[in-house]
Amino acid sequence: MRALTLTAAALLLAACGGRTDPTVTESPSPTQATTASPAPTATGDGIELEAEDIAFQTSELSVATGAHVVIEFKNRDQGIPHNFAVYVSEGGEAIFQGEVITGDTERTYEFDAPSEPGDYPFQCDVHPTQMKGTLTVA
Repeated sequence: MRALTLTAAALLLAACGGRTDPTVTESPSPTQATTASPAPTATGDGIELEAEDIAFQTSELSVATGAHVVIEFKNRDQGIPHNFAVYVSEGGEAIFQGEVITGDTERTYEFDAPSEPGDYPFQCDVHPTQMKGTLTVA
């Protein structure tokens, strides 16, 4: 009888997903929420990158080696030109240089990531000291 009761209890728990108590998920309060977001990663949907107040919204991007990278670039600075460019090294040969766009404009940039893993500098060619970051290829 005891074995039958334990078997019935085990089956009941299994049918309920093994949980005997409900799960409660709390949303963080506005003071608990973080404003930092993970580095954008190239996926089938591409990377969204914005320029605003003479700055990129992130200084870190990640892609897979040899990936076809699609960047949806948005210039949010009214009347200020920006672009996105990737280099082999700082001041070195360009891997990709996107067209400079001015004003509240968007452009899709496409290029193939290097086949060698590593960290590659990216920048706005118009503002290279203020707008720069690292493209990690892994």
